[in-house]
Amino acid sequence: MQRTPILTTAHTHSRAARSVRNTGRGFTVLEVLIGVLLMTVGLLAVFAMQATAIQTNRASYDLRAATELAETTLERIQRDALMWGQSGDPGDYGAGAWLNGAMGTTITDTWAFPPRPVGVAGGRQPTWNDMGLAQDDAARWNDYSGRNSKYCLNYLADWLRGPTFARVTVMVRWPRNRAGEQALRNDCSRLTALNDAVLLRDFYEVRATGPVRMPQ
Repeated sequence: MQRTPILTTAHTHSRAARSVRNTGRGFTVLEVLIGVLLMTVGLLAVFAMQATAIQTNRASYDLRAATELAETTLERIQRDALMWGQSGDPGDYGAGAWLNGAMGTTITDTWAFPPRPVGVAGGRQPTWNDMGLAQDDAARWNDYSGRNSKYCLNYLADWLRGPTFARVTVMVRWPRNRAGEQALRNDCSRLTALNDAVLLRDFYEVRATGPVRMPQ
């Protein structure tokens, strides 16, 4: 007759212990996987927050730089107006060039590009950088290597009380997205071919307006 083996208490405890250990190892692997998953999700969230913060800081910097560039250009035109109608060559642009050279002897309602430095022939209109240096002199006119060189300047003048007082508005535009960057390509004259809807969609814009007094 075959005898059924009798399990002793030691054998029973040994098998139970192995079962517990096996079960424990399974839960440990699952916990590790869950932990890795949670850590990955957390890191992705941190990276997304950092990318958003960088974009926000960049947009804030661009807005501040464009505003300062518009205000500085307005002040420059106000100083230039003191030489309205005069001749001479006190600097790279010549006397009264912002109003005389760019807009002729009569102020019109046409948006104008900044005047070209003395000795620079016609061609495309370079972008300005955040320090307003891209078109400051003939040497920089075709230099597009300046940092953050992506701003386009235009200005408009109209008489408040001619020929003594005028009002000047300076407009600065810069790309809002990749489509704007591709449309601009470091040449502000390209923007003249874009309609208002495209400009509003692909470009940011700031303006500065102030009075200009002509010499008596």
